[in-house]
Amino acid sequence: MEKYIEEALPLVGDTHYKQPKYHFNKQAAYAFAERFYLFYEKWDKALECANICLGTAPKSLLRDWDEMASYGITNNLDPRNNLYIKASAKCNFLMTTAVSSAGIFFSNYINATKYSHNSFISKNETLEANNIWGGYTMMRCLPLVFKGGTMDRALVAKTPMMFEEKDPVSKTGYFHTVAVPFRADISLLERAEAYVMLKQYDKACQDLTVWMQNWAKTSLILTPETVKQYYDNMNYYTSFAPSQKRHLYPAFAIEGEGSIQESMLHCVLNFKRLETIHEGLRWFDVKRYGINITRRVMNSSSEPETLVDSLLANDPRRAIQLPMEVTSVGMEANPGRYGLDPDFKLPFE
Repeated sequence: MEKYIEEALPLVGDTHYKQPKYHFNKQAAYAFAERFYLFYEKWDKALECANICLGTAPKSLLRDWDEMASYGITNNLDPRNNLYIKASAKCNFLMTTAVSSAGIFFSNYINATKYSHNSFISKNETLEANNIWGGYTMMRCLPLVFKGGTMDRALVAKTPMMFEEKDPVSKTGYFHTVAVPFRADISLLERAEAYVMLKQYDKACQDLTVWMQNWAKTSLILTPETVKQYYDNMNYYTSFAPSQKRHLYPAFAIEGEGSIQESMLHCVLNFKRLETIHEGLRWFDVKRYGINITRRVMNSSSEPETLVDSLLANDPRRAIQLPMEVTSVGMEANPGRYGLDPDFKLPFE
């Protein structure tokens, strides 16, 4: 992949596209390369690609959350969704379409609400939780929270639902959606992560501050010291007392718990989780940093009642299972639950 990326990047341009945002234009290509090198642990290369992608004024490229908020708190998510995926927005580098029901699952429809990003997670870890800038009401665009009866969902409107009618009589067809996999906001946070890994903490804080002041109404300027102080005063996550601070067990080397680097990583991972909510990108950070994931049964008040499972860094279930097409002809499948060790004991926390 690295060889193909290096050969392809100089060839990518924008002028031959009628709709460049729906193709790998130059900014999208360098954003992709930045993420590749970040995951490949080549921090210098990630920075190089990020600098080309973001230019000298990244703040001018970020999403206009005030414009998003102008639609207010409403049950009609279409205006916000459509604004989020607007091709003319400078923040959006690449748009992708898909046949998908994601627009239903990340909306105020009741479908699959049992598995939603619910109010408990939102209040303790993400959208409605206190953060380094203060309370969630300081966010420029407040999260949308729908709770009542069996509905319990907190979300950011970013996933449109579009229906393609194939049979006008039976009213059947396909659901579609549009996603923005590469954009300025996440590229800025990925550059901050690369700076942290290179221990250039002041530069990381500059990027984190730019993102934070765009996300929230705050004049706070982050420094390595203020970030460390904030996370030093926070307990590590447990299933019944969750927080934004997780034990990290990456395969690559980082400094120990309580260090400036670890605190900076907590901040980066926290901001990235907010920025990429509903998109699935959090899973890559969970795998890369060996974050333990637990499964709880929630009671009728949306509070955790029982702890039933744990997914540790070395759990083979973290690997994507091979498709049936290859296992059915003899290729050995990836190990299942907890590998093959019959004496495995389940460590929940």
